[in-house]
Formats: sequence, structure tokens, C-alpha cells
Amino acid sequence: MRVASRLFQCYNFRVGWVICHPAKSFAKIIKRNDAFMSNVSTASTRFYFGSDHAGRELKDILLAHAKKRGLASEDLGTYTDDSVDYPDYAEKVGRSVVADPGSLGVLVCGTGIGMSIAANKVHGIRAALLYNESTARLARQHNNANIITMGGREISPDQAIAWFDIFVMTVFEGGRHSRRLEKIARIEGP
Repeated sequence: MRVASRLFQCYNFRVGWVICHPAKSFAKIIKRNDAFMSNVSTASTRFYFGSDHAGRELKDILLAHAKKRGLASEDLGTYTDDSVDYPDYAEKVGRSVVADPGSLGVLVCGTGIGMSIAANKVHGIRAALLYNESTARLARQHNNANIITMGGREISPDQAIAWFDIFVMTVFEGGRHSRRLEKIARIEGP
């Protein structure tokens, strides 16, 4: 499969290899196995994870995956399947990401929609709902999202892991996208 934009191309050969390169520049080859994170500059980035009861199982799978890859990760709950309110966890993760510049967050609820809405109420958060490989890449490449959300009742663990990996590996493109993020920050206010 080939996914392309004007300045960035990725080739996913469905055998575990992802080749990404900015057009007419260097090639970066990343193998999705034990050496996966050794090529990723986010190895020192802290990840904050949170979920409600509907997303707890998928959150736990993603958290274990991040830890296996050597990423600094913190679980902010929930820790059981008892019914809880997703805005509480969206706020916890959102405030943690804002307080820890350069950190990233992962939120999971039933659909990912509620977590996305709630997290985006925290000043400084740019939460993006992921629903395929392209949104995982573009959330970072164009929108510089600092939190991703997913639906625990909507996607498989394999999809979630693949999208998390794509998000983590992708670099913010800057340029015209920086100008757009500045406009979003002005809407957000002081």
C-alpha cells in the first residue's frame, strides 16, 4: 500500500516494514519489531494514557505495547471495568500533557468521540480521533496533535497498535501547518 502527500510518502508493505521519506530527501526505514523504537526520536517523550470503562481493555493493550517499546508511559486510569465518566480521564490526561511540554497522550473510550470532545476543552490540547492509518499520520504531520483518541468498541487491538505506531513515528511537518495551528491557538484565547 502506498500513502502519499505532496511532501511525505510512506510505503507499508504489509510485512512489517514501513518506509517513510520526505520527498527528494533522505529515506527512513523502520522495521516494526524489536528494533522499532530505536529509530524514533520520541524515545524520551512521556506518554500519558487514560480511558473510561469502555476503553480500559484497549488502553491497557496500548500501554503494554508502549512500555514494551521502551516508551516512558504513565497510566492515569481507569483501572477497572466499573462505570466511570470519560471527561474525568480526558481532563487528567489533558492537564498532564499541558503540564509536561513535549509529552503526548492516548485516550480510549467506547467510540473515541467523547474523549476527543472533552480533551479538546483543556487549553493547549489538540486531540485527534483516529479511525485509520491516514488519520494517525496526519494527526501528527499536519495538526501536531498532542493527544490521540480511539474507540475501544470500534477498532481491533491490531489496528490501535498500528495507528499508535504510525502516530509516534510521524514528525510534524511545520510550514503552512504552523500558521494554521497559530490560528487555532488564537481561537482558544489566553
